[in-house]
Amino acid sequence: MWTNGLSGSWHAPANWSLGAVPVFTNSFVLISNFNSKTITADASTPATNLYLRNLAIGALQNRQNTLVLTNLVAPFDITRGFTISSGGELQIYNSDVRVDGANGSQMTMTAASATLNSGSVLLTNGASLKIGNGSGISAFNISNGVFRTDNDLRVGALNRSVGRLNLAQGRVGVGFEFFVADEVGSTGAVVVTGGIIEATNAAANTRIGQRGNGSLIFSNGLAHFDDVSVGRHDTARGTLLVAGGEFACGTLSIGRFSNAVGMVTVAAASSTSPMAASTWVVKATVLSRTSAAASMHRA
Repeated sequence: MWTNGLSGSWHAPANWSLGAVPVFTNSFVLISNFNSKTITADASTPATNLYLRNLAIGALQNRQNTLVLTNLVAPFDITRGFTISSGGELQIYNSDVRVDGANGSQMTMTAASATLNSGSVLLTNGASLKIGNGSGISAFNISNGVFRTDNDLRVGALNRSVGRLNLAQGRVGVGFEFFVADEVGSTGAVVVTGGIIEATNAAANTRIGQRGNGSLIFSNGLAHFDDVSVGRHDTARGTLLVAGGEFACGTLSIGRFSNAVGMVTVAAASSTSPMAASTWVVKATVLSRTSAAASMHRA
């Protein structure tokens, strides 16, 4: 456990409760003590102190604890669970974070934020990311770099959660299910202003508004999906806006099942809005079923 009430270095033994820098044999590493602070792991941090089982970052009483990973000499490896909760923040610069799901490890964010400035976040062996895993607003911002999971990415995963994914540059890859507003009462928003976002595995499903209120706003870059639903189940509200770049998917369903609401807007190019030009490729479209509401139009 981090015990220093001030900012400091990850690899300084005096900052930790056991008087030693965390290693893999520590069952749990916790950063949550009082006062706002920044903990920095950098190129001087040995690889043996970057290989952990469980890591949790949070803060108390409206404080903020920030973990900065910068120019690491080895990947920052988590093998059991990575939790960023209320008051916790992660900043990544030219470093690689790996979460291995072989032992059930997941990465979750609840009322927290993370920013990938450069480097990568790789979730392997079934590890998934939930942005918004409880009450509060969670945001994952990708300025550059690569995020990839071979399992699920859920933005707004639980009731009363608000999840946001913002991609400016770089790449997002989802190996299985990409759900925006997964549960009833959840809100999820994905904003893509550049880079590449894709979920193209044959088993991959993209749901913009699975059971909650979900949106995807795409203004530039490349988006490649297999099966897409905008407004999937009863209680779902889905919105897809394509205002630029290249958007391609296999099957597009709008307002898929009873009482779902889906809206898709494709903006046309204009002399006053040159960024509004878009390439729109859809192999098959399914509009509303039963009493669902669906609309698709060009702005």
